[in-house]
Amino acid sequence: MLFSYYQETPLEQWISTEYMSHGIMLPDQLDIDHIAEAFGVELIYEACPSFSDNEDKVIFINKQTQELSARLVFFHELCHVLRHAR
Repeated sequence: MLFSYYQETPLEQWISTEYMSHGIMLPDQLDIDHIAEAFGVELIYEACPSFSDNEDKVIFINKQTQELSARLVFFHELCHVLRHAR
């Protein structure tokens, strides 16, 4: 892939702007607990299916979920919270 021709999608631009406006600018800041705190989202690990409560800005992640899958769930649910709770 020739990165010089790559154009960010509007969603990628929105995400980048949101991260920067919340002080998230370095790769080591992409920890899900750090991001949840930066966006004012409560992150709860519980023995239940993973889901988000968009109005209350809460993300529930099943505590049995492996780390990589938990990250995927978190970022998916975070988008719901940020895009639908405004």
